[in-house]
Amino acid sequence: MKKTFFSFLMLALVATGARAQLLVGDMNGDGVLNVSDITELVSTILGNTSEQYISGDNIVVENHDFVNLGLTSGTLWATCNIGATQPEEFGNFYYAWGETATHPDNMYYWADYKYCNGDIVGDRWVGIKKYCSDSSYGIAGYTDDLTELESVDDVATAKWGKGWKIPTREQMQELVDECEWTYTTLNGQGGFTVASKVNSNSIFLPILGARWSDYLQIGSAGYYWSSTLRTDAPSNAYNLEFTYSNNYGNYITVSNMARSYGMQIRPVRAK
Repeated sequence: MKKTFFSFLMLALVATGARAQLLVGDMNGDGVLNVSDITELVSTILGNTSEQYISGDNIVVENHDFVNLGLTSGTLWATCNIGATQPEEFGNFYYAWGETATHPDNMYYWADYKYCNGDIVGDRWVGIKKYCSDSSYGIAGYTDDLTELESVDDVATAKWGKGWKIPTREQMQELVDECEWTYTTLNGQGGFTVASKVNSNSIFLPILGARWSDYLQIGSAGYYWSSTLRTDAPSNAYNLEFTYSNNYGNYITVSNMARSYGMQIRPVRAK
């Protein structure tokens, strides 16, 4: 596969009549030959405008649409969740915080969580071994200075490529504060249309619940992970939570829950 691809690469360089730097393979002009140069070449040949990436020995070319909601930060929000191809799609793609793979058995217990070797003691989950700001939660008193997911633990980057990230707590709060939220259905799936207050753009966030233990809570609530740790209780991380209710009104907030819970991911990218 590698030989076939690099033969294609050399032919493509000639066929496209590319600039001189393409003849030596440095597509992005950074002076280094690596996978990002191949990524950019594939994008150029295919005429794509969104990020491309290479996975293992296979060329994986994916387009992921995003929307400019006119937010103060300039954050661009994807139109679909990780694992989906349509805004309303279910997909059954739930991720624990900081994990880049789903749990095939749909079990989301704390004991199965990637960054914990322990269990609950009193009111605390103990045994955390990464992203821990309080030694009373850490394994053998472990702490570090990490308060945001590193790219290696960001499923948006892992699945969609460089440029895509899980939104921070601040980016989620901005979405809550600076957009109009309206409950609606899209192709039979309930959720919220999140509309810009400054332009005509919007995104749809389906209500797909969350997984914890062996239970899928789906009902009338949606849960989406942020990339931000709750530093005063590092067994938790921040998440977007929204609920539709005919009787009590809509509830839309940035909350926090146990990192072992499986939630949906809606990626973002910088403007």
